[in-house]
Amino acid sequence: MPVHALRPLGEVNAERHQGEREALINALGQDGAPRQDGARRQDGARRQDGAPRRLEDQLPALPFVPGCKSDNAARCGLDAGVLKGSLAEVARRLGPKTARCSQVAYTVAFVPLESEGKGARRVNLPRKLQPAPLGAEDCAFAFIYRGTKVNQDATEHARRWRLVEVDVDGLPWPMASHRRNSRVLKVLPHLFFTEPHVRASLYLDSESRLGGALNVSEAVREMLDGCGAGFAAQAHRTRSTQVLREFRAILDNGNTVEPAAVAEQEKHYRADAQYMHTLREGGGVGIDAELLVRRHDSKPTRQLAEAWMRAYLRGGDRDQPAFSYAFEKAAMAPCRRAAAADQTAARSCGLGCGEGFVNLVGHSASNDCTAAEAAVRNAAEPAAAEAAGLTRSSDFDRPAWSAAPPAWLCRAGSVAAAAAAADAKTSLLGHGAHASP
Repeated sequence: MPVHALRPLGEVNAERHQGEREALINALGQDGAPRQDGARRQDGARRQDGAPRRLEDQLPALPFVPGCKSDNAARCGLDAGVLKGSLAEVARRLGPKTARCSQVAYTVAFVPLESEGKGARRVNLPRKLQPAPLGAEDCAFAFIYRGTKVNQDATEHARRWRLVEVDVDGLPWPMASHRRNSRVLKVLPHLFFTEPHVRASLYLDSESRLGGALNVSEAVREMLDGCGAGFAAQAHRTRSTQVLREFRAILDNGNTVEPAAVAEQEKHYRADAQYMHTLREGGGVGIDAELLVRRHDSKPTRQLAEAWMRAYLRGGDRDQPAFSYAFEKAAMAPCRRAAAADQTAARSCGLGCGEGFVNLVGHSASNDCTAAEAAVRNAAEPAAAEAAGLTRSSDFDRPAWSAAPPAWLCRAGSVAAAAAAADAKTSLLGHGAHASP
């Protein structure tokens, strides 16, 4: 999907393109009509109760934006929130597997074959997965390409993932585009865990060590249920508002196999006058998508996911810039406009606990967590704090729009950092490769 096909999300009339959405779904062979679960609120509808505008006030009006230019039905289906091909088969197979699950944890470890030694043939080396979080026993799933070897022998049974193999034929992208294919499961969990009793999911990046100290039930209770939220994530550690810096980080670190597409995506975003104005005013919202907690029965959460996927389809292979853009276009900009019309802007469109369907918290490595750990260690002296690696930097301040990270997230971050340091010391022993984040 070329970047230039991107149209501003949330900026076109919903009814105008509804027929195109239905036509695309029908052309893809989808049985039945698209979801119509709830009446739309008219743009500009005025709240009579004087209550603050919430993001979900506008999301139900989010339109389908046409523009798929691929002959791959599985890829074009994503433009309309429809699974096709091997991923649709995976979703069907998950039903019986989740029969006893009210919430699930999942990760995606799509990886290509690795080379065994310099210049050697490419072989299927065993992959090591990080332990699954607690609180999701028998409901923690790791999606892998069919035939991938996985080694969980050193992991206790309660922390092992249930492996779900995905056929490599009929994917939205070729098997080698493992990052692209993995993002479908990452961004659209409600299309895979479709049973109504599966209320929530917790996604972890396949390289994340946060699972070592996470409990799914605790995360869902504190980040979603206790806040009336449907979508929860961490603010980015250092680029929570300076979201365009993510492009430079991606390119400078070589964290893409599509540098030209990433560069073109940045060019497109910088040419968007409304988006740039928002960023100059400090309105950027950048998340660290290694941990995502979502309720599947939340309509605005599902709609945000589909807006994120449409932006991702039209950019490079990294998903975080697409999230920031889709979130602004699909949620923040419409909410700000409506709040201004209602004269409730000062109290509206919040991103913290209890302010709407989105709950964004400080990063597990933010200064909030560093301060908490320093207090626990009684590291009152600067020298002691520095020796413990607990120095404070304004680079790690959480953004004003985020809530303080919960204590369990800080603990998980501390455990993850310690595990990463231990692994670094033994890296020369030669561990199996992990999927690229």
